[in-house]
Amino acid sequence: MKAFRSLSNLDLGGLTAGPLDYTKVGQPSTRTVFIMRPADVPGGLKQEGQAVESDEAKNYQIPGT
Repeated sequence: MKAFRSLSNLDLGGLTAGPLDYTKVGQPSTRTVFIMRPADVPGGLKQEGQAVESDEAKNYQIPGT
């Protein structure tokens, strides 16, 4: 658990919208997301623009933490 909690700025090469940070107990590893829409292939998705982080997501406090 100590090693896991030491991970910060973890880049998954585009698999997630932003780097992951597991150092903050009780907080999400990222608040950045990709906006996706259906693609022209069955079951496919296409990314719309760049990764985004809303002001609401930046400022949201998880209750009890």
